[in-house]
Amino acid sequence: MIDIGNKNVSVHLSGGGQSAICLSRCLEWYGAERVKAVFANTNTEAPDLYDFLEAVEKRFQIEIDYLNNDGKTIWDVFEEDKVITMSWANNACMASIKLKQWPLRDYMEKFSPEKTAIALGMSWMEKDRQERCMKRPGLSDYQLIFPLNEKPRLSDCDVQDELKRLGLPVPDAYLKGYPHNNCGGACVLAGVRQWAGLLQDYPDRFDFHEKKERAWREKTGKDYTILKDRREGKKTPYTLEQFREDIEEGKEVPGDFRTGCACMTLFDL
Repeated sequence: MIDIGNKNVSVHLSGGGQSAICLSRCLEWYGAERVKAVFANTNTEAPDLYDFLEAVEKRFQIEIDYLNNDGKTIWDVFEEDKVITMSWANNACMASIKLKQWPLRDYMEKFSPEKTAIALGMSWMEKDRQERCMKRPGLSDYQLIFPLNEKPRLSDCDVQDELKRLGLPVPDAYLKGYPHNNCGGACVLAGVRQWAGLLQDYPDRFDFHEKKERAWREKTGKDYTILKDRREGKKTPYTLEQFREDIEEGKEVPGDFRTGCACMTLFDL
C-alpha cells in the first residue's frame, strides 16, 4: 500500500489491463469512497474496450467518468489541425494530446492537489516513463502513485492472469499479441509490423484508417503518411494503401512485430 495520507485518488484508466489492475489495488487499499476512475475517449477504440470498461464498472460496483470529447475521433483531430504527429514534440500524436492529455488536464482542475493523488497504471518496468511524469508541469502538482510498482509485480502474462483472477475479460488485442488496447490496435505511433498485424487480424479497422489517411492527404495536400518506408537506408512516406498492396503481393515488411505505441493518458502540453 502506498501512503497518500487523507487524500482521495483519481485513477486514470486507459482501457487496458494494467490500468484496471491499478484501479483494483486502489479500491482495495483506500476504499471505494476515496477512489474515482476516469477514462478519456478517443472514440476510435475497439468495441470490446468499452465492453471491458463496462465489466470493470460491474465488477467493482463503481461508475467511471467518461470524457467523450463531443464524439471526436482521432481523424477529426488530424483534419482540424492538418497534422498527425509533431516532430517538435518528440513525434507526439496530436489526437493523444487533444483527446486524452488536455481533457484529463481540464478534468483534474476540479480536484485540489492538496486533497487528491493521481494513480497511473504504468508497469514497474517503465521507470523512465514514471520519472518523466513526475517532472511534468501540472502533473507535478499532484502526488503521483504507481500501484503496479508494489508487490506482487506483474509481467505482461501475469496481467492477463490477474484480469482472469479478478473476473474481468482479457481484451482481444492482448490475446492476439498486441502490447496495448488503445485505438483498436491502430496507433499512429506503432511500427509497420503492428499495422501488418492489424491488416491480418482486423481488416475492417485497417480499411477504415486506409481510407481516412487517403482522404486526409487529399484534403491537406501533404505528403505525410502514418508509416515510413525505411528500406535501403531511406525514410520515405509509405501510405497504408501501398503498404497493404505490398503485403498482399507477399513483399517483405521491415520492422518489429506489434511494437508498442508511445501514447499516454497524461497531460504534459
